[in-house]
Amino acid sequence: MAENRPVGSRAVRAASKGRARDRLGLALQRLGGKRLLGVEVRSEADFLKVLERGVPVGALSELARQEALSPEDIHRLIIPRRTLAHRKVKHQPLNRVESERALRVASLTALAEETFANREKAQTWLRRPTSALGGKRPIDLLDSEPGARVVEQLLYRIGHGIAA
Repeated sequence: MAENRPVGSRAVRAASKGRARDRLGLALQRLGGKRLLGVEVRSEADFLKVLERGVPVGALSELARQEALSPEDIHRLIIPRRTLAHRKVKHQPLNRVESERALRVASLTALAEETFANREKAQTWLRRPTSALGGKRPIDLLDSEPGARVVEQLLYRIGHGIAA
């Protein structure tokens, strides 16, 4: 029996998986790569190991150092200020939920920089309200997975020259 999928759908899924892997790599670099994560992540299975251990709190400093996020963004989108201070004092990594948030935010800021081919332009776009998001700032939607997906789709549309 023939499948009901349109011709080329496998190629689209494969390209989508490739983009996700590339985005994962960019996000992991943004979080300090092997130097901070303690392991070279070559696959999603390797990344799951990082999530199980927890992303080191130093990765958040790396995000701020690279000017991907301000400390206020980190506290609002990833981990509250007091919780971060507690983890630093106790030398504890981020928990799994916080680690996933860090990856999501690092991934989307890296994708914005790739899309605009310029860190300043990406940062400006992330922080400026846009009509395509109902007047919301893209960075404000990164606090949830569904919001991040909307921002990701918009960045792909911009990257492919589709009116946003």
